[in-house]
Order: sequence, then structure tokens, then C-alpha cells
Amino acid sequence: MAIDPRQRERLLLITALICVGLVICDRLILRPYTAAWKARSEKIQQLKTQIQQGELLLRREAGLRRLWNQMLQSSLPTDRSEAGNQLLQAVATWARKSRIIFTSLTPQWKEGDTQDYVLLECRATAVGSLDALARFLYYLETDPLPVRIEEVQISAEDERGQRLRMTLRFTGLQLKPPEAAKRSS
Repeated sequence: MAIDPRQRERLLLITALICVGLVICDRLILRPYTAAWKARSEKIQQLKTQIQQGELLLRREAGLRRLWNQMLQSSLPTDRSEAGNQLLQAVATWARKSRIIFTSLTPQWKEGDTQDYVLLECRATAVGSLDALARFLYYLETDPLPVRIEEVQISAEDERGQRLRMTLRFTGLQLKPPEAAKRSS
């Protein structure tokens, strides 16, 4: 079967135009729409996840509010001098119960990362036995006051290690009520 050269050229031209048309269709229509479809699908999935998280928060709202109110109530008082006194009295009680001796205790107020809270940072040095120091740290960590140990260093003062020196940095948390936090920002 012999094909006329003109028909052959025409057939090749049509085939080439169809191929060029398919490439253009792929580049200008299919790929952009496929990418847009994929992006929309991912966005829809993100939104569905956010909706699920929001619904979960709404279901837990009462419990979270109750927990937040408990945290506000157990926070250090909003009056700085009263808060400082409360924390220092607690430290004195823990020291007396654990039988350690403070050689220094320096409280200092520090603003939090946000306007919602303030920290009362205390740097302390105390002396006592290992048992006494451990008991003090236990009292500090288990007390209902919102206090957190930030840094502890223990070193021996004598050769036998019977008398130890503890350098400690801990913070007390003072939460600001939502109205006060809004006013200060």
C-alpha cells in the first residue's frame, strides 16, 4: 500500500498538530487544574481537621473552664507583696519541715512571655543533708502553690559528703485575671 507523499505530509502535519495540542492542553489546562484540585483537597482536609479539633474543644469546654478557674484560684495572689509573702512563707515552712538552712534567698519579679502571667523567680542557696535537701525539693514540687523548679545544683561542703550545698532557682506563677491581662496589653 503506497501512500501519496502529499497525504503523508498532511497526515504527519495533523499528527504533529495533535501532539502539540495535547502538550499545550497538558501544560495550560490539565496540570494547573490538577494542582489546584490537589491544593483544594489538602485545604479541605486541613479545614476538616480544624473543625474536628474545634468540636472536641467545644465538648471539653466545661471541664477546661473548670480547670482554668482552679488554676486561677491556686495562682499566687494578684497583689505582688501578698504573693511574695505567701511564697516566702511557704519556703520557710518547707525549710523548717525539711531541716535545711538557707544562706541566701533572693526573690525577683519577671514578666512572662505574654501579658497573661508574671513569675516570681527565687534564687536560693541552702545547706543540709542529702535527705533534708531531697525532702525540701519534694515539698516544693508537691505543694498546691504554682511553683516550679527551674535549676538545681548540689555540691558537697565536706569531704564525706554529709553536708551538702544546694543552689536552686525556682519560680512561682501569678496568673492575671482575663480583665487585667486585657487592660495591660
